[in-house]
Amino acid sequence: MKKKLPLLSFLFFLTLVGVFSKYYQGTYRVWVRDYFGDIISVMFVFFVLKMIFTKISFVYCAVVTFLISVIIEFSQLIKTPFLIEIRKNFLVSIIMGQSFDRLDFLYYIIGIVIAFLLGKYVLNLED
Repeated sequence: MKKKLPLLSFLFFLTLVGVFSKYYQGTYRVWVRDYFGDIISVMFVFFVLKMIFTKISFVYCAVVTFLISVIIEFSQLIKTPFLIEIRKNFLVSIIMGQSFDRLDFLYYIIGIVIAFLLGKYVLNLED
């Protein structure tokens, strides 16, 4: 529990930053909304997995996070009426995204590397 409180606080922070990135209207707003948000979202997934499955290694957590991100990204290629309709919901659109972009994979990797380093060396999550 001692390590979960800082992690929960950090997840809350990531949530605020992620929502902020969707509403940001300043300089580089397209990059912030489309790519910075990807970095934040994979960091969020990484830390949620690490919080739930405390015994998994950082490398395994990184691989699972990347696989989840890839599955979600490729699901954006599926354009059924049902998926189009549920993606209109703000929370669903944050989780599932709207459109496929190969460049997202780069930002997923960047976010996972940042999460890996933060978790291991700043938050000291791994014993």
